[in-house]
Amino acid sequence: MAYILGFLASLILVSASAILLRWRVPVIFVFLWFFLSDSVRKLIPGQPPEILLVGDALLLITYLSFFAYYLIEKKERLWIPPFLGSLLAFATVAIIQIFNPSLPSFQTAPIGLRSYLWFVPLVFLGY
Repeated sequence: MAYILGFLASLILVSASAILLRWRVPVIFVFLWFFLSDSVRKLIPGQPPEILLVGDALLLITYLSFFAYYLIEKKERLWIPPFLGSLLAFATVAIIQIFNPSLPSFQTAPIGLRSYLWFVPLVFLGY
């Protein structure tokens, strides 16, 4: 299993250079990875949950690439969605819930925050 994770890590490092050069192509790769990641995970013996972290790393690199491109180029204004107020209210409630004393464990809070808020910037990339 270690060689498979090493292969996936090297694949991410190689694709990271292409991702950092242009951010539009990796958005397609992100959606393809999320579509195919469960099938890839089932093909590997033991179905390691670490495969899901590959998608998160790919998404992080895509976010960084987009925001670096936006800061450097800045040809157009960033799209502001009409539902920004509702989105900020939802994010506020999700962040406040991290400090909920009735959570079963400390690890539940970051996992929940990732589940609720990690994919929100895809709205800006998809637009």
